[in-house]
Amino acid sequence: MSLHKLKYFIAVAENQSFSRAAAALNVAQSALSRHIAELEERIGAPLLERSAHGVHMTPVGRVFFDETRDALAQVDNAFGQARLAAAGSLGSLTIGVNELAVRHPTVILALAEFVKRHPAVLLRATMMTSMEQFRALRNRQIDAGFVIERPAAMSELDHLSIGRDDFMLALPGDHPLADRQTISVADIMDEPFVAVSAERHWLSQSKLLAHCHANGFTPRPVIQVDSERLQIALVREKMGLGLVNASVRFTLPPDVILRPVREFQVGLDLDLVWTGQNGGGLVGAFRDLVAQHIASAQ
Repeated sequence: MSLHKLKYFIAVAENQSFSRAAAALNVAQSALSRHIAELEERIGAPLLERSAHGVHMTPVGRVFFDETRDALAQVDNAFGQARLAAAGSLGSLTIGVNELAVRHPTVILALAEFVKRHPAVLLRATMMTSMEQFRALRNRQIDAGFVIERPAAMSELDHLSIGRDDFMLALPGDHPLADRQTISVADIMDEPFVAVSAERHWLSQSKLLAHCHANGFTPRPVIQVDSERLQIALVREKMGLGLVNASVRFTLPPDVILRPVREFQVGLDLDLVWTGQNGGGLVGAFRDLVAQHIASAQ
């Protein structure tokens, strides 16, 4: 059933005239009569009756008029809601975030401002590792995500670069090495370390350990943990040193300090990613907001 047939019936019923309805719709009166006849044939009963005083609805026509008018209003509303969603003003948006992203000012500011600009949009931020986000994007469980070490081979993903987060050494403020502004690999060769598990965070840890090995250094872990937050807590308790990302400074306890390691020129690349066919609407509005915050921070 085409929508224009329903609109033709509504116009005739409201105008109580085929000629006036045809003029209002800018269609031939014969075409209008044909469409109404097709509706009546499909329903199996007359919808309109002609008299000397004009065109009036039959009892069946009155029922059909009320239901059709409501249905068309819902269709118009659906189009309107879809246009708002396409413009980034309505709907829901699910963003994946990882531990590194949630402490990055650009990410937090973009999430907060998006909520303010789009109060009718339900924004969900879901904690996931980067590998979990790649799978979730493919399965359409999230709309976009903040990930590290985006594989170049995943050509279906578009991306916006957030920046690089360098690795640094975390140590207690009263550690003997704390008074040095720069530390060398030789200084930490025999130090105990609180290490992050490569099983859950292999993207970051494999890159870090490969760089350590290239510089003739293998950290000696006294304990392995699943999160950088626990790693920092144990460094604070002087269980060992930690190799962490520089952005941890935004959440660092006052008695833990960061120092660069002279030989380490390694970090993690943070990107906002989304599937290429999903780059408009709400995703596009969020991406543009993130880009604005990146530009303003430079």
